[in-house]
Amino acid sequence: MFRPLAKSVLIKQAFKPDLKNTKRPSEPQGARTGISGRTAMKNIGSAKSLILASVVAVALSVGAGVANAQTSVCKGKFILPFKAQWGKMVLPAGEYTYTLDKANINGRVTIRQGDKTIGTVTAVGFWQGNNLKQSELLAVDTGSVYRIRALRLAGIGVAYSYSVPEETAKLMARNPEFVHQISVSHGGM
Repeated sequence: MFRPLAKSVLIKQAFKPDLKNTKRPSEPQGARTGISGRTAMKNIGSAKSLILASVVAVALSVGAGVANAQTSVCKGKFILPFKAQWGKMVLPAGEYTYTLDKANINGRVTIRQGDKTIGTVTAVGFWQGNNLKQSELLAVDTGSVYRIRALRLAGIGVAYSYSVPEETAKLMARNPEFVHQISVSHGGM
């Protein structure tokens, strides 16, 4: 025999909450989605590893760019037959090597004697062209000290000028015989 349900039972069933899609506070993370707490933590750990790997990859690529920026475009050697001032450096007579980091106005020349770095000098003037006949340093004899005025690198077609006191520049203009040419060997990097 069929017996109808009481009215109060029908109302209770109609407004009964659906607990299948509700997360209880006491349940572990992912309990209703079928993911255990350990799996959820592994996923978080994997996400952290991915972020860390991305940061490391970016840092390595930036580092490679910096390392690439520090490579030289030209290196070579010269022998100073006398003590000379080049920028703020005072170089005793002797054999030196140099590296040029860029063949443009921002080029810096690093001077070494043996394994020791003596210093770096930045030009105040720059010239580029292919009509340089030889690679050389130009040194001006001021009577008390020689000063390096220019570095010309024929092989790569650049010339740099370096600051000298105004009196030295005037002396060069009046007396070109005070200008000494020092042979420079070089090669590309």
